[in-house]
Amino acid sequence: MPSPPSPRGKKAYARAAGLRTLYTPQVIVAGTQSLVSPADPELDAAIATAAAVPPVVAMTVSRGAEPGQFAIDLSAPRPLKQKSVVQIVRYVPQARVEILRGENAGQVLDFANVVTAWHAVADWDGKTPVRLNAKIEGEDPAVVIVQTALPGKTVPLPGAILAAGWLR
Repeated sequence: MPSPPSPRGKKAYARAAGLRTLYTPQVIVAGTQSLVSPADPELDAAIATAAAVPPVVAMTVSRGAEPGQFAIDLSAPRPLKQKSVVQIVRYVPQARVEILRGENAGQVLDFANVVTAWHAVADWDGKTPVRLNAKIEGEDPAVVIVQTALPGKTVPLPGAILAAGWLR
């Protein structure tokens, strides 16, 4: 089973979509499509549809000279209409989680790709190419995500994912 968004992440996605209710389990595909308790074929179809859309942002990731250092190069063939945020997400590939609250309280579920940290590292206007340098520590895998930053009351809300790649 994929990992559900974190409670904080679920709230931000709900606000961005104008929803008042949070669901468990819930999966957000490409930053735009919310699926509640999806069956495997439904989730597979949503992922395949999102994967078939060419990225709006060209991204290359290369290792730096030191362990854990990476260079992230971003460009947009057409200038972006909205600002974006560049984020690094750390995760563990598998985890067994005891659910403490909600409709699944008392159950022990196996999840894949459980997010352990999610940090914004830069805002990007999407107009001029940019090179970002990032350093990560630890053994957990990491990805970089470029995501539309939607206007929010106090902080930007998550929008469509424009590009993503592994930091390996």
